[in-house]
Amino acid sequence: MAAHPQKVTLEWKQTLVHILFALEKFREALPWLEELAEKTQGEGRRQWQEMLLYQYLSLEMKQKALAYARHLTRIHPEDPGWWKALAHVHLADNRFEKALAAMLSYSYLTPLTREESRLLADLYLSCHIPESAARQYEKWLAHHGDTLSEKQLLNNITAVSRAWLAAGNPDQALAWAQKGLEKASDPNLSGIKTYVLATKTPLPLPTIAVRPLCRMGLRRSGIVGCDHLPDLFRGRKCLDRFGKIDKRSIFPRDQPAQARHDPKEYH
Repeated sequence: MAAHPQKVTLEWKQTLVHILFALEKFREALPWLEELAEKTQGEGRRQWQEMLLYQYLSLEMKQKALAYARHLTRIHPEDPGWWKALAHVHLADNRFEKALAAMLSYSYLTPLTREESRLLADLYLSCHIPESAARQYEKWLAHHGDTLSEKQLLNNITAVSRAWLAAGNPDQALAWAQKGLEKASDPNLSGIKTYVLATKTPLPLPTIAVRPLCRMGLRRSGIVGCDHLPDLFRGRKCLDRFGKIDKRSIFPRDQPAQARHDPKEYH
């Protein structure tokens, strides 16, 4: 090939790439794969483009993957598949804001699937846009709530309630918590309901058992996003009459990326 490069057709290069892949020599195949992705005409070109992007990702060539995904969205901005691929590249490197932007572009070009719609809500929450997250969760529930088991439904109602709470809208958070509790008892929703009532009503309150709630631990309520919640501790002196409150139990640390959820928990 090196002696007569002009005589090597694209068909031969395709065969060579397949052979190198069969031998698991993926890096050696890259130059030929890049040429095929650039020079192949017609519908076959997309196959090589997808394969090249996948190889960049699997070989952990992050900068090349990012640059190539951006290139594809620039030359084919009307193609939703490349926007979704760009979102995947950003997600693989925990760039949630950029992944959200790519997913929004994708959503303008094609209807979202069940999983994609849920991912969009999670991305909103990860990017500290809780009101948009709450509305997206509500939309997701309206379309898919009837297909969920009771446990899955309560988990998703909890997600809506938490998002409204993070958005600084305790009334909506309480409304969703009550809606879930009307269906079944749930410690997460009970914790959110008690928290909202305790922070909305002047204390002390004989009807709100704060000490048992503290013993139970608001950790189970899963209230997260302390940067966006009202100041729970503005009534600290009053709450201290009912027992010590541990901030760590209310705002758990294990909340990095809402985009990385367990599908089984919600679907």
